[in-house]
Amino acid sequence: MISRFAIYSLAAIKMLPNLFWFPNIIICNGWTSALVPFLIKKLAENDKELSKIKTIYITNSLNKDVLFDHSNLPFNVETKKELKSYNLNQIGCANANATIIVDDEEKVYGNLMKTKIYKDSKSCSHVDISKSDGNSSLLLDEIEKVIKTI
Repeated sequence: MISRFAIYSLAAIKMLPNLFWFPNIIICNGWTSALVPFLIKKLAENDKELSKIKTIYITNSLNKDVLFDHSNLPFNVETKKELKSYNLNQIGCANANATIIVDDEEKVYGNLMKTKIYKDSKSCSHVDISKSDGNSSLLLDEIEKVIKTI
């Protein structure tokens, strides 16, 4: 299943030149898009237009139920080595220009901040929407704030 999302993420990035348009920012929401910041960084090494794109990774889950095996990804051996010791949340956080951790009923902020990647991230912010009764304005405000800083 992960390889399907990896291919989808890669296809979404690779089709940008065909649109003759590149976004300024791509917001990646959750594990299904966690590889996008990594792929943009890798592909930007050879593509000036991709290097201009900033990414924001948003997570609200520990993704304990998502099994991630880097060897199943449709990438070359060298690329797979870079991903070997990380889970999808860590890949998203390590490669995005900014990360937003969203706490809802599942309080994940405290657990994620115990990991080295999140601790070392200077661009990691937090928003708690657990008491917002479905109102997403706190998250939207945080996204807007983060966009202004990257």
